[in-house]
Amino acid sequence: MTEQQTDPEWEAAQKKLKRRLGSMMLVCVMLAVPVAICTWRLFSVYGNMHQQEDWARAQLAKPDPNPQAYSILGADYLSKGEIAKSLPLLRRAAAEGPKRNSVLTYCYLAEADLRGMQSGVSTTSKAEALRALGQAESMAKAMPRGGAAATYYEIGRLDAQLGDLQGAVRNLTQARDLQRDDWVELGDGRRYRQPGVADLYAKQLGAAQEALDQSRLKRPAAAGNP
Repeated sequence: MTEQQTDPEWEAAQKKLKRRLGSMMLVCVMLAVPVAICTWRLFSVYGNMHQQEDWARAQLAKPDPNPQAYSILGADYLSKGEIAKSLPLLRRAAAEGPKRNSVLTYCYLAEADLRGMQSGVSTTSKAEALRALGQAESMAKAMPRGGAAATYYEIGRLDAQLGDLQGAVRNLTQARDLQRDDWVELGDGRRYRQPGVADLYAKQLGAAQEALDQSRLKRPAAAGNP
């Protein structure tokens, strides 16, 4: 067991942050800000992020660091636009598997690969970004209803930007189905009203479905060209 895992105060802080995760994801969705940037800013406000960064740097100086350190520093670099520094750290974190990561690690990794491809970073990988989103999709199933819907929405948004329109429709359908009204369920009987969220999910699903339908119509025409 690592030093981090034996620290009761740290564990309590992490549990509190995980409880806030669904709400944070939804805030990012409603602000139309990439989740990797938005959640990191929220964590910096609510989660003593400077303290976590100091801990992460100290961990990486050790022979056997806690794998969460890679995710913390990778997300920090991503929020600053330093994609080339962010990617290897997030990949190292994701390699530890879902039991040692939150769903954010995989959303961060997909966002880093996407932004890296857009800016010409040579170490990016579309295939790896899609694998990361697939892992995030699996993990969303265990989240409270409102947080799961926001997570599926974010995955669908990234799927669409990566060109996986079928994945986008699948995940946005999950988001729509989980969030049929504006009451966001946080688990343990807690919920709050977020005006417009159900309509947003439904509209984005409609746009993704239309794009997928158009792409299917173009294929036979393209195949028939000499």
